[in-house]
Amino acid sequence: MYYAIKFGWVTPSNAKFTNIADDIETLNQATLRGQYDICAISFALYPFVKDDYALLKTAVSFGEGYG
Repeated sequence: MYYAIKFGWVTPSNAKFTNIADDIETLNQATLRGQYDICAISFALYPFVKDDYALLKTAVSFGEGYG
């Protein structure tokens, strides 16, 4: 999910990224706590955090039976 950042396909000028590999439920819980500014989450969580987080144009992971 972080390839676009890791490989420089997107280059935010004032952001610093650290890769933290964790399962999606752990990342969901971290997001609910506001632990990270940017985080991968399950799509089902987004309605609960939409007032505090925006969807990025990159790092989407969807497919039939996946994501």
